[in-house]
Amino acid sequence: MPAPKGNKYYLLREKSGAKPFYETPAKMAAKAIEYFEKCDESEENLTVTGLIYHLGFVDKKSLRDYKGKKDFSPLIKRMLLLVEENYEKRLSETACTGAIFALKNMGWYDRQELTGKDGEQLFSNMTEKDKQDIVRKIQDANK
Repeated sequence: MPAPKGNKYYLLREKSGAKPFYETPAKMAAKAIEYFEKCDESEENLTVTGLIYHLGFVDKKSLRDYKGKKDFSPLIKRMLLLVEENYEKRLSETACTGAIFALKNMGWYDRQELTGKDGEQLFSNMTEKDKQDIVRKIQDANK
């Protein structure tokens, strides 16, 4: 039987939604430290998914949701930065492709900067029309 139209039952409840998994940043920090120490003792690499799993979450979205809470945001940024540092240190290893992939997913990117003689900007003395002509020639060549 449905509730009667115009009811105000929702006003009687104290809170809506499920109880938060972590009520304070300190509790989350303690669990994260446990993960970092475990990885250090077993010489495992830190990973974002490993951290999320150890914190008891079932997906990355749960951690992002906590990152949106102002009390938790600095802690989560710091935890993710520690994991990112771990990936960065792995760049000096012979097989670092996985670390590169992870860092790119964390906002890193490859960039080449091309400059002319003595660091001058390439094509700095060209007119806009000259540049457009070159682009058109390249496009025609690729057809």
